[in-house]
Amino acid sequence: MTEFVVGLAHGFYDASGNHIFNALRETFLDLPASTRLVEVDNKGGPLMPEHLADIDAFVMLGGRVNEASLAGSDRLAVIARWGVGYDTVDIDACARAGVVVANAPEGVRKAMAHTAIGFVLSLAHRIPDQDRQMRNGNDWSTRT
Repeated sequence: MTEFVVGLAHGFYDASGNHIFNALRETFLDLPASTRLVEVDNKGGPLMPEHLADIDAFVMLGGRVNEASLAGSDRLAVIARWGVGYDTVDIDACARAGVVVANAPEGVRKAMAHTAIGFVLSLAHRIPDQDRQMRNGNDWSTRT
């Protein structure tokens, strides 16, 4: 049996080249220790066939997967989009190639809620207006 290889998008690696996605092995996918994790260094651009050629699964952040990306990737079985939506993945091309596509909508739900509450508080307390006034040399009490 050949080794199972999971490609991780470039964004899952730190400046030293170490993947920062340790939970993938034990928690996220319950992968066996023998699973090899490799970097797919597309840096957010369109994926080329050589990016996907020797992997069984791909966990992506950014970038695009289209029909040209899948050419010759007979080994690829799964593309997991880390985030919401499939707008960067050609679902029809993946279906024709026999590649299952999944996403992780729960991954951004909490962050989006925090952002929305932060914007509400910022606008309610006029923080952008106050910041602008301070940067222009006025005091806190200046009204716009």
